[in-house]
This record gives sequence, C-alpha cells and structure tokens, in this order.
Amino acid sequence: MNHKKNWSLILLLALIAVCTSAGSAEPPSRAKNDAAKVTLKGRIKYIHFSNAYIIIAENSHEEWMVQNADPALLGPFAKSRKIVMVEGRLTAGTRFVIVEKIDGKPYEAKKPLSK
Repeated sequence: MNHKKNWSLILLLALIAVCTSAGSAEPPSRAKNDAAKVTLKGRIKYIHFSNAYIIIAENSHEEWMVQNADPALLGPFAKSRKIVMVEGRLTAGTRFVIVEKIDGKPYEAKKPLSK
C-alpha cells in the first residue's frame, strides 16, 4: 500500500514538472526587419492629453498608436480628417505601428514627439 502512494506521488510530481517546463522555453526573438507588415486604411487623429497620434482603421475601428510620430508630417492628415492608406510594421505584442508610407509616399519622421 505504501509503495502505491509513493509511485502515485512520483508520477504526479513528474507530470507537474513536464507541464511547467513546457511553457518555459523562450520564444524566438524577432529581428527589426522581421516585424509583421501591415496596411491600414483609416484616419489619423491627434490625441491631446497623451500627445500622441493614432490611426483609426476605417472598417474595424481599431486604434493603432504611431510610434514614430512627427507632428509636421502627421498634423495635416489629422486636421484634414481624410482617409489614408498607411503602410508600416507592427511592434510585437503591442498596439503600436511604425509608419513607413502614407498614401504610397515614404514617411520619414524627422522630429518625434516629446513625452
């Protein structure tokens, strides 16, 4: 009887060890150029209280914060409220987008927003 309890305990501990070690492996890191590419169609909006620009997708109404925001380039789009096509890369695990093109024209942020 005592041996049955010992074997049950050993099997239980082995099962716990296998289950906890399965999720401990680190996921492979993504290189900067390996980030997911995305094309968003929507409006650019300036959020005053957080001093940030966001892209509001036209169909899904999802909000993406622009990580490389330049007020001189994004300000006119926010004021016009017109729908634009934004191409860029998603920052892994967040709701940030690094803008590369707006309406097919290259986007190069020269003076980022200060926080």
